[in-house]
Amino acid sequence: DPIVEQELLYQEAMERDIKNTEEYRRRAGNEENNTVNRRVNGIIWLFEKENERLKRVRDPMIVPD
Repeated sequence: DPIVEQELLYQEAMERDIKNTEEYRRRAGNEENNTVNRRVNGIIWLFEKENERLKRVRDPMIVPD
């Protein structure tokens, strides 16, 4: 029956859509986390660089770069 066949195809398409949407959301979430992690790592890196600079300023035995 062509109507039943159409209905099945429609259902399959809907299921695929839902699965793709969930996958997209999961990936978007990961992407967001990655962006946050990169920012945090960048801030930590800057903090460590500044810390090194301050150590060099305080310790006259350390030759500046």
